[in-house]
Amino acid sequence: MDDRAWSQATLPIRIGGLGILKISSISLPAFISSVHGTEKLIRNILSSSLINFNVPCFTEAIYTWRLTCPNSNPPDDPSSQRRWDEPLCRVVQENLIATSTTPAERARLLAVGE
Repeated sequence: MDDRAWSQATLPIRIGGLGILKISSISLPAFISSVHGTEKLIRNILSSSLINFNVPCFTEAIYTWRLTCPNSNPPDDPSSQRRWDEPLCRVVQENLIATSTTPAERARLLAVGE
């Protein structure tokens, strides 16, 4: 399987992939959503003296997500991994379509991605 085929295979089924999860692709949305999902618990566990505690690397993770998805806004439900992952997957899908080498490949990618 070449790199292009692998990139498509790792997309969710709903946008034309096989749904094979790549750890390097889901780690960012998983981290961001888990921080949002546990933020209240973290604040409750920590003492009031650490109320301004920040999760290490969280700001950098959000920055990386925004760089990768410049035309997307953070999701309404920030604790949903799927909502953070969706724009990242769309970037991969759009890149595959934009770099299609034949009209048939482009048509196939457009057809399966809807």
